Amino acid sequence: GLVLFEDFVNENRLCHWNPHLEESIKSLKYAGCLHPSTLLVTGREIFLDTIKSAWSRRALRPPPQYSINSVGDVHGIMMEAIPQAHFTPLPEALCQIISDITRSACEDVNLLKRLNAGASLDAILDRLQESYRAMQQPSEHIVYETLGNLMKERKIFHTG
Repeated sequence: GLVLFEDFVNENRLCHWNPHLEESIKSLKYAGCLHPSTLLVTGREIFLDTIKSAWSRRALRPPPQYSINSVGDVHGIMMEAIPQAHFTPLPEALCQIISDITRSACEDVNLLKRLNAGASLDAILDRLQESYRAMQQPSEHIVYETLGNLMKERKIFHTG
């Protein structure tokens, strides 16, 4: 997206016959890209109006090997923040912990052999307490039962 924007600016920045358009093009700021090839730009309103006017007069050139099919305004994009819950379900936390332990074990197999560590029940309980301090810690029995249910659901596997 950024390369496409830079190519667009380079194609249109040297229009000495229209200094206001030249200034407008140079003042554009890249705001993002929607794939496959929609550029989002921002700038002062007076400069954006000049760009729109140049578009309506067919005075904008596309980047090499592209075409400009339309130019438009986007108004009133609203975002609503999604609140997070104050808890993490135990099965979700356990799957994340096992994934983290397994990933770190795969990164250093020799260290794993030396420490004889892995996703044991003790390691899972330790990591649960460390990673989810705000969560009321479940009993070892509840964790063991939850791990059994996750194995039944084939979400985790016991490898010995």
